[in-house]
Amino acid sequence: MPTNPSGILNYGKVRLSGGIQHTDYVPANGLWLAAWNNSHGQFWYGTNFANSWGAFLTQFPTDDFAQETAYKANIGTDLRIANQLDVTLDLFYQQRRNILVSAASLNSAVVGIQSSYDDKGRVASYGMELGLRYAKTFENGLNVNAGASFSTVKNEILEWIEAPAYPNLSVVDGPADAERGIIALGFFQSQDEIDNSPVQQFGQVKVGDIKYKDVNNDGVINENDYVAQDYGNAFPALNYAFSLGAEYKGFGINATFQGASHQVKNLRYVDGVWGALSDNRNLSQEYYKNCFDIAGANADYPRLSTENVANNAQNSTIWYRNISWLKLRDCEVYYKLPEKLIEPLKLSCAKVFVQGQNLLSFDNIDAMDAENLNTGYPVMKSINVGLSVQF
Repeated sequence: MPTNPSGILNYGKVRLSGGIQHTDYVPANGLWLAAWNNSHGQFWYGTNFANSWGAFLTQFPTDDFAQETAYKANIGTDLRIANQLDVTLDLFYQQRRNILVSAASLNSAVVGIQSSYDDKGRVASYGMELGLRYAKTFENGLNVNAGASFSTVKNEILEWIEAPAYPNLSVVDGPADAERGIIALGFFQSQDEIDNSPVQQFGQVKVGDIKYKDVNNDGVINENDYVAQDYGNAFPALNYAFSLGAEYKGFGINATFQGASHQVKNLRYVDGVWGALSDNRNLSQEYYKNCFDIAGANADYPRLSTENVANNAQNSTIWYRNISWLKLRDCEVYYKLPEKLIEPLKLSCAKVFVQGQNLLSFDNIDAMDAENLNTGYPVMKSINVGLSVQF
């Protein structure tokens, strides 16, 4: 595009690309062959009452399918503004077609044999990436720089093989890696409340147990009331970072922050913190202070029990968290020694510095590091003091 080296827009470029990518991935070896089993019952024959096992077809073959194909498109731009600010922006879209997915739900129990796979899966992924970089030197010798990056991506199932008993069980229009669970309405406060609520079919329910929503309005609460969460569990859908730096008369500072959000995690799998005494497990302060027995109506977690309570162990919004975090990933404060001091030592540069990593962290999980939700080693803080020289 037309640019003006001395004007507002000093440089500009528009990028556009597209492509088609094939894959030879198949979910099972030999899926194009019929699957047989030779141990289907025993039958007797002949005057000597000989016996044998029968052979039967266990799964229909997939003998007509297309190769999975991804259609990709990207549009982007690179800009330089006022000889100080660099901007990079990319928008992308990908659609995968002919994905081989299980076709087991195509056949009813009357048929008695499952289909194998069919190429009916279709998934779209789309998002954007933005990068900014600013640098300027002022007349008084002050140098400043700043940068930022931002990316967001979403995937969505457009077509799948399924036969959901209720609309909320459909995976179409949801994330490909979506967590699914029941919507929690809090905790049962009395036996009266239990008696006047839909039956929860996950075992015996007591006061202090989780109360669930009857999503499909069939009068009972079971696996048919599961719903998809807003985001997937594999990767954060939103990632960002920014950096700040300045130097004046040899003194300088550089800092880099990194953050992420829009990722669903299941706290119930972190037993060391969110386990409730069952199976001889320890009890964390986080669970104890916020369980129904202590916090009552303001509780975050169900009642304590030394036994497994199946009702409370269901995947539900009690345990799901849309995690988010922001960290000061790296920070350095330094002083460059004057040239008149280092020239006799044949040095081109000498710098005394203090550098730290993971010094600050802000997240929405009080008991643990949201970036590293497990009971292993947490992200470690570190501080280094040193002297850097260049010859």
